[in-house]
Amino acid sequence: MLNRRESTTVEWMKLFLLALICTNVLTGAPKTWDAVGRLRPGTPVEVVTSTRSEIGQVVSSSTENLTIRTNRGEHNFARSDIIRVTSRTRSKRVRNMLIGAGIGVNWRSLPRVPCDLPKVEH
Repeated sequence: MLNRRESTTVEWMKLFLLALICTNVLTGAPKTWDAVGRLRPGTPVEVVTSTRSEIGQVVSSSTENLTIRTNRGEHNFARSDIIRVTSRTRSKRVRNMLIGAGIGVNWRSLPRVPCDLPKVEH
């Protein structure tokens, strides 16, 4: 059986987990072409179509196509033919995990404040 403080902690953990799941669902929504338009020229990318995959650097992008430079020259892809565009820049996943771990360690080291504070009558 959980005491009142443990019960409150469990409820807060459930709420946090629900918020985290909702955030992941919302950010996992399909990406738009706007992200392709924000790629800077020279950014390494992989472009996947139904027939092939090319790795190169962005030359230009418009609302209807993407041009990349590979070792074999420039290739122009129509927006309708592209299945996926992946930026090949260095991942920041490890950095983000270390930041999260640091926050967790610091959170754990905070002093515990009792939930049952005495009521003050005025």
